[in-house]
Amino acid sequence: MFLEEVFAGNASRWHRLSRGNIETVRAQLAPRAQLAVRPDLLTAVDQAVAALPDEGLVEIVWEDEDGQITSTVVDETQFEAVTSQLTSARAAGVVSLYAGEDLPLFTAVLPDSDGVLRARWQTEPTPSDRDWAFLKTLRRGQVVTGTVTTIASFGVTFVDMGGSPR
Repeated sequence: MFLEEVFAGNASRWHRLSRGNIETVRAQLAPRAQLAVRPDLLTAVDQAVAALPDEGLVEIVWEDEDGQITSTVVDETQFEAVTSQLTSARAAGVVSLYAGEDLPLFTAVLPDSDGVLRARWQTEPTPSDRDWAFLKTLRRGQVVTGTVTTIASFGVTFVDMGGSPR
């Protein structure tokens, strides 16, 4: 199995789990990390490449010949470049970044070293969550309408697309 560790905001690392290395992996995990256990990568790398969607944002995870695990987030414009890097991989997998797709087998938050879980559980979606959920529904080339609300001095334009500036 593979363990995805998300820590310090959105930084992530992947770890291969086996009966013999669980304690070693545990010692490397960051306190308060969000953990997700996922099925093992496919040793038939061509099957992993075939699992790429026609479009959308995915995380491609692969293990090289030396056992080094690498991941990168890409969209359909980058699939060809990344899959060329997989030719020497011994295992690979594709994880969708859209809500409700490719759910992990198990998720948890790692307690601090003293064994106390110091995490805040959110029960209601925040405006930021709703904005992110909306943005994840957009596809490359999709036309949307909105009202320009601000043109910032640093060159970024903010557009209201029905609720909040994005």
